[in-house]
Formats: sequence, structure tokens, C-alpha cells
Amino acid sequence: MKKKMLSGAEKKWTDFLNSAGFVKNEHKLRLPSRFKSSVPWVKGVPSPVLPVKMMSNITVHDGWGNPHALKIAEKIISEHQDLSLRDLLEEMLAGKYSSEICYPYVWWVFPNHKRTRSMYEDALGMTFVKLDNLWQQVYPIHSMGALVGAQGTESYEDLPKGGYFVLWDNEDQARKHNDSK
Repeated sequence: MKKKMLSGAEKKWTDFLNSAGFVKNEHKLRLPSRFKSSVPWVKGVPSPVLPVKMMSNITVHDGWGNPHALKIAEKIISEHQDLSLRDLLEEMLAGKYSSEICYPYVWWVFPNHKRTRSMYEDALGMTFVKLDNLWQQVYPIHSMGALVGAQGTESYEDLPKGGYFVLWDNEDQARKHNDSK
């Protein structure tokens, strides 16, 4: 079943790339983590569970949720609480709701705006940074795979693979925060 679902996801991805004018075979489907549960990333985590440990300094970008795709992701995880991020991507592209979306980007990121912050990991393995003295959940771009796309660049796929992003409530807030730094 998984192999069939993945091939359906890859077909939908290829269709999206072709319709968006990408050069054929320029971008492969970026597969998200098969180990990270999708629930805390889609729903968000308000603060770390103590104790926290400092990991390293990382590059952090600003991001926001894609309202349409986020609603679909929330529907999917409400029906299947045990999905990994990879399973979520497969469901979005080849599952029950696939006809409702043309691309799987649940989150958008400004890759050109960045700052360096110390990353912390909490007792549950979730990652956070402090911005303006507040904890912000930080999302690893590599682990999110094709669930995250770029804005303000030539291509939705122009993402720093080793970067991270924090979510703001909406695009306007992310842009305002981006302009204020």
C-alpha cells in the first residue's frame, strides 16, 4: 500500500512541477521525515516541556501557514493521529483530499531573511528558539520536506536545506516581522 501511495504522490508532484513551469526533472519530491509525528508540527507546540537543552546555533527564517493546505493537513491528522510527516505528505498528494490541493506546501518561508539563534530541544524532542524573549517552535526545513515552500524567490523550491523557520500567525505578520529586523 505504501509503495502505491508514494508513486501516486510522486505523480501528483510531477504534475504540479509541469503545471508550474519547472524544468522537467529539475526538482525531486523532497520527502519529509518518516520518524517525526505530524501532529505537533501541524498543530504547533506553545512552549517547551522542561528541561530544555541547548543544541547549537542555527539559521532561522520567518514563515507562516498556507491556510488552505493547513486546513487539509489538520483534517488528515484529525482522522489519523499516528501519521508521520512523510505519511502526511503522501496523504495530501495521493490520499482522500488530494483532489482539493495542487501542491502540498503547508508552510511558506522567506528564505532571504534570516537570523542566527541558539536552538533548544525540550524533553519531548521538539525544537525551539527564543525570539524577543519568547519561546518559538522552530521547524527544520529538511525534516518538513515538500510540506514547506519558499516565497519571495524565483521558485517555491529555493529553500536552504539546512535552515529552520519559525511560524507567525499569517503572511502580513511574517512580513512585518521581516521588515522590522
